[in-house]
Amino acid sequence: YIARGAARKMLSDTGDIEVDFSGDIQLSERYDVIVESCSFRIKSENGDLLLHPEIGSSLNTLIGMKLTPETLLLGEGIIRLALTFDGLLQDSRLNVRGVPLSREAVLFVIEVLNTDLVREAAFTIPFDFLSGTTLTGIRAIGADSVYA
Repeated sequence: YIARGAARKMLSDTGDIEVDFSGDIQLSERYDVIVESCSFRIKSENGDLLLHPEIGSSLNTLIGMKLTPETLLLGEGIIRLALTFDGLLQDSRLNVRGVPLSREAVLFVIEVLNTDLVREAAFTIPFDFLSGTTLTGIRAIGADSVYA
């Protein structure tokens, strides 16, 4: 999966295609590409992509459960697994934290750290234990855009 807009991120400020140390086209890990790639995985269910059935999360398995400290940890773990199982992100560079909003709703805050462990990207995902994720509610922290 390549995020929409990834192709334009491979261009330099002057519009030239950039090349990495091996001679291949330089791929970008810019803020919006990271957020979009992560949000795609989290809001997709395992099995949604026929060619890559392992990509996605099982966050919606929490629908109908009570919001408890245990289910909060389970949700955090589901998100962490969806983003790290194949090396998209390194576990040591990822912070996932669930913040209860009500008796049925939680806001998951995801931070992606760079190699110096400084925040590179951050976004939030609202989740309702009665109805599931709000697919249009994934919001990059510090950005004006919402990823649908």
